[in-house]
Amino acid sequence: MKPEEKRKGKRKYASGVLEFYDETGVFLTGSGRLINLSTTGAMAEATGPLTPGQVLRFRLRLENHEPLDLMAKVTRLFRRGTRQAYGLQFGELSAGELRQIKTLL
Repeated sequence: MKPEEKRKGKRKYASGVLEFYDETGVFLTGSGRLINLSTTGAMAEATGPLTPGQVLRFRLRLENHEPLDLMAKVTRLFRRGTRQAYGLQFGELSAGELRQIKTLL
């Protein structure tokens, strides 16, 4: 029996660079790599530690696309081989942000 899928949005595997900032816009140590993306969240690896429940801003940089700045909450952490990965749930998205994300999916 398959475990029940809890995701609200379909994920697309993607590769991009992430820069992490605190809620006020101060750059946090480290950067990250996008693993997958949906209209509700993302999975990313990060060079610096993130904590479940932490709210942060991040800038997503994908080749041939304008950078996208979003708010997210760290919802989970888990190992991907020798690296640490994080589940990120987006905050409320504007119509423009949602439209930008949909162009990436």
